[in-house]
Amino acid sequence: MLKKLKNLLTNNIGLKFLSVLFAMILWLVVVNIDDPDKTSTFTTNITIANENAIADMGKSYSIINDSGTVTFRVTAKRSIIERLTNSDFKATADMENIELHDDGTAIVPIDISAVRYSSQLDIDRKKKNLELAVEDLQSNQFKITAEATGTPAEGSAVGELKVSPDVLTISGPASVVSQISKVQAVIDVSEKFSDVEDNVVPVVYDASGNTLDTSKLTFSQDTVQIKAQILSVKEIPINCETGGELESGYQQISVECEPKKIKVMGTAEKLNKITMITIPGEALDISGAKETLTKDIDISTYLPDGVTLVDSSQAKVKVTIAIEQTETKNFNVPVKNIKIFNLSDDCSIEYQGDKIPVTLKGYTSDLESLSAEDVMLSVDASGVQPGTNTLPLTLNLGSGYTLVEDSVVTINVVDQSEKQQDTNTDSESKKDNNKEYSKKKEQSQE
Repeated sequence: MLKKLKNLLTNNIGLKFLSVLFAMILWLVVVNIDDPDKTSTFTTNITIANENAIADMGKSYSIINDSGTVTFRVTAKRSIIERLTNSDFKATADMENIELHDDGTAIVPIDISAVRYSSQLDIDRKKKNLELAVEDLQSNQFKITAEATGTPAEGSAVGELKVSPDVLTISGPASVVSQISKVQAVIDVSEKFSDVEDNVVPVVYDASGNTLDTSKLTFSQDTVQIKAQILSVKEIPINCETGGELESGYQQISVECEPKKIKVMGTAEKLNKITMITIPGEALDISGAKETLTKDIDISTYLPDGVTLVDSSQAKVKVTIAIEQTETKNFNVPVKNIKIFNLSDDCSIEYQGDKIPVTLKGYTSDLESLSAEDVMLSVDASGVQPGTNTLPLTLNLGSGYTLVEDSVVTINVVDQSEKQQDTNTDSESKKDNNKEYSKKKEQSQE
């Protein structure tokens, strides 16, 4: 049996192969001659027509699932359909045919047509719709804020920033427009030393400072003009004046401010006229104060017109006014610290003791650091007579010290000419006595 089957298959094998080949060729010829129908699937982008129709309703839309394409089936002769591509078809969703639903969705019928061979194609006419999410259209106006980035050239600072127009109307879905918190125009001032301007696209931010996608938004103007003023910078010292009066027994020691200098900006013409910023006495009233005062002063209040701070966050200047109460302290001053003026050349001074008690009045801190050796006194000896004299003392220290009550010193004034005469008289008397003694001694020896 197997042998017969083998003979059947292998007998005249060449002829059998030719028969199969002929059959295939015949089939191809028949197929090409008949050109049968063939069905294929195509996908093309959806074009939105009459888009303003939905805007006229006060609505905005977004395509659900962001699907902007449609897939469909086409039947045609095989010879034609094999020449077609996706670009040979057009899908149109006409917004004038939109069907709104209560749930916030809508559908728009999609019309599919062929760019070529339209009369020879059978496009699947099964209804296809573009599904949309629909919401109210919102339009708001926003103030545009200006922002500079980068650092200007050395010795320069950014002054006034201007945007034109400074108001922008933004339209779009209410869910997106309601998120807008700030609209900003940004200009780069890196290494600039003169005014600069640019046309920029506004940037939209939400309340968290994140940029928003503007693809669904419409701006009343695509770009805005922003100008940055570049000003000169100068460092100016601060002068503090105090006003009012302290109670008796209190004195102002010092006035210090921090910082001592501030950086301001303005045109070179204005800055050249400024050498100092003064905080006036009415802002630093010390009336009735009995201890050190500290005040925060807004220095920008005292800047000339056209001049501003480089850093507005540093407008506060801390002013410290040191106030101390006066007190008294006793000192035993060495007499060597007393200088005598206008004493006659014929006279000399003798003190009663080597120290003079005095009481000084001054600031507490100064008195604590003062010693008796530091106290310098003086006496005016004009017209004094020989003998005991009580004379007023004068203090020779800084203006912060005074002598309490009437401080005096008792001195003995010696007339040197009389003292010398007395000495000479004593010498002559002794000499005469010696002569008399010698004479008597000689007489006794005889």
